[in-house]
Formats: sequence, C-alpha cells, structure tokens
Amino acid sequence: MRYLITFLLLTFFLTMTLAQTKPLFERFNFDSSYRIIGVCSQLDEKKEYQKWTFIISDTSKLRQARQTITCKEKLEQPTLDDNDLEMYVTKDKEVIETYYISPKYHYVNYYPTDSTPGVFQFDISQLLQLADVKPLNSKYQNMSFKTQDDLNKFLATNKMNKKLLCYEDVSEEQNGKFTITIPKSRDIQKFKDGWALIEKELNRYTSDKKDYLMSFNLSKSTDSTFFYQINTSKTIYNKFNLIGFHKSSWTANLIEITVTWLK
Repeated sequence: MRYLITFLLLTFFLTMTLAQTKPLFERFNFDSSYRIIGVCSQLDEKKEYQKWTFIISDTSKLRQARQTITCKEKLEQPTLDDNDLEMYVTKDKEVIETYYISPKYHYVNYYPTDSTPGVFQFDISQLLQLADVKPLNSKYQNMSFKTQDDLNKFLATNKMNKKLLCYEDVSEEQNGKFTITIPKSRDIQKFKDGWALIEKELNRYTSDKKDYLMSFNLSKSTDSTFFYQINTSKTIYNKFNLIGFHKSSWTANLIEITVTWLK
C-alpha cells in the first residue's frame, strides 16, 4: 500500500510539473532553412546582454530545441526589463517570430499560438547550451524601398552574404496614407470630436478595423485646427468624402525593413 501511495504521489507531481511547462518552438518544423538568433535590442545601447547573444543553425540542434526548450508558468505581475534580449526564429533569413527575453528577470515574453500573450518564467541557459556561435557582435540597419522589386533585388544580392543575419518587414499593414485637417468649431472642440467624424466616414466603406489606422498629430495641430493621419488603401481614400474639411493627397507607404548584420 505504501508503495502504491508513493507511486501515485510521484505520478501526480510529474504530471503537475509537465503541465506547468510549455514548449517554446513546438509550432515550427525546423529544417536547414531555419535559424534561432538572439541579439541585443536596438534599445540596449550599452550591450548589457551581449554575452547572451547566440545563433543556433545546425538542423539537429534546432530539432532538439523544438523538443526540449520550454518555458514555465505564466507570470501574473512580472518585473519587466528595459532592454530585453530579442530572439528571432528566421526562415531563409526572414524573421517569422520574435521573443523578448530577460536574462536578468528570467522571463520570456511572447505570443503562444494556443493561449493569450504573456510573460513566462524562462531560463536562457537552455538555449546557450545548444548555440553554434556565441556571443555575437551585431548591428541594426533600417532600410526603405519604393517597390517590392527594389526589395527583391536587395535580397537577391545579399541573402547569401554571411554578414546578413536576418531581416524583418516592419512596414505598415496599410499601403498608403493621407491627412485630414479639421478646424475647431462650436461642434468640434476636442480632437476626439473630429476623430469620431473621421471614423464614422471610414466605417461607411469598411467594417474591418484592420483596413485603416488613425492617429492624431499633436505637433502639427494648432489652436484652431486638428491634424489627423489615416493609413489605408487607395480605394478607401478615393471613396472618403468628409465634406467641408481638407483632405490631402494619398501617398504610398515605403516598404521598410530592419536588417541585422554581423559586424
């Protein structure tokens, strides 16, 4: 009887332990086109976490990472770092997933596919044990391209460059922008009054909030006018007709990427 109780207790504690861990890379089918890269963030000017930077590129190690790298319970009131180490999963050098890791506070902040976003307890030493290269000396470069062809030419020239660690598309989801200037009046006293008018007009042409992005520009607004910027498609721009207010011309957004290079 005593042995049965001991067995049941061990089974219970093992089950509880497994339930509190979460595989970090379970959704990826790693092959030779993938890498896991850890680099200092652009905010970490002093390279505080330089010694934690790494690359995992060996396919067998990537698959081992998929099987063994886990985070633990979700932290409900975490102390957040100012300079998280940024960890990228890349495919053909393009960033397809980003994780934010604090070696100082022992957490990973990411967006798991099976639950809501959160901050989870995490030990980065698991990754460093698998690293092919550590530490890294890297730098960021922000680049803009007028067309997809221009971007494709850059990638065709540089993808095989060993100095190019990865790149991430940071373009706005909407493909262009325009501005609306609304003068203050008896009916429009606060910026949110003009905001409501613009939003109502936009909603005449789309029910999907992802089709536009509004912002209020305080620096360009004056004591007598409110200045708003709307990122949206040329189709919605052409339909937009808020009578009595100034609508600027539509400007196509540039394609913007952030490139991480080895120094």
